[in-house]
Amino acid sequence: MRIRMRRTITVLTAVLLLTTGMFTGSSLAFAEPDTQRPDDKKSGLEVTTDYLFALRTADQFLQAWLNRDLAAGTALVTDKVKREAGENGLFAFFVGTSNPHHEAFELKGKRQADANTYIFRAWLYEHVTGQQIQPFKRGKGSAFEVVKTGVNEAGEGIWRVNSLPQEAGNPVR
Repeated sequence: MRIRMRRTITVLTAVLLLTTGMFTGSSLAFAEPDTQRPDDKKSGLEVTTDYLFALRTADQFLQAWLNRDLAAGTALVTDKVKREAGENGLFAFFVGTSNPHHEAFELKGKRQADANTYIFRAWLYEHVTGQQIQPFKRGKGSAFEVVKTGVNEAGEGIWRVNSLPQEAGNPVR
């Protein structure tokens, strides 16, 4: 009876996290107390519908990087990025090498530059198979832009990545 109840509670917790959108991609987020951290006060970032759509685009873009999915990642960048990076640059960014390989990322909303632009900060981590990483202090990450490029038929913003983050999460290379 106790084991069944524990499983039921675990399943209900997972369902709650999934239905409230607190589970995204490969990371699980737990709600924090309703207090502002010093970082939040400094950024003054207001959570709006546009911010959520821009954040979703940033997250999907980094998931494409993590999964080495060139097609999905290319669909999420602006024509400007496609021109500047070119096919080879986009391939190198999303697919990369087999070793070191893309291992994980962290994403943080940084600020709203204007009504159609959000700046995010990302840490992109790579790992060499079979190699233990020596502890290191995380750097400041890499800023990248997500811009509103239009509106869909439902009146919601269409957001695309307008600059590529630099791969600077850990000192692998």
